[in-house]
Amino acid sequence: MEIKQVYVKSGDVFVSREPCMFTTLLGSCISVCLYDLTNCWGGINHIVHAGKSIINPQDTLYSEAAIHSLIVKLQQLGSDPRELMAKVIGGGNVMQCITFQIGNCNVNAVFNELMKWNIPILASDVGGKNYRKLHFYSHTGEMQLIR
Repeated sequence: MEIKQVYVKSGDVFVSREPCMFTTLLGSCISVCLYDLTNCWGGINHIVHAGKSIINPQDTLYSEAAIHSLIVKLQQLGSDPRELMAKVIGGGNVMQCITFQIGNCNVNAVFNELMKWNIPILASDVGGKNYRKLHFYSHTGEMQLIR
């Protein structure tokens, strides 16, 4: 089986029915990986900011729009949001010279948004001071994390 490889950049939202390895690099940014247990497919986003943009509410650099977009794209494939499971990675406080903890804000925003959607978080690796490289496999829901 051939696995397509996709690099996920800031603000991207991807889903795939076909086997795919999504790769991204995260510092204070955070990714939500959603997996549909029934259909065996999934998707990912790469969030930069907590909340929503006041200029463009659909801007997927922001957590609310990025999570909403990911869920809608999975629904368009045929997913039922009640069957989705989440893995959340990132939100590190990697810029030590900044007292405002961007990573923590991103983590809190993502956890709260997933709670609104009633999507359980199966695994998370968030916070700390490390960058993370993430590989998420859309067809199995598995992830590989490199610190």
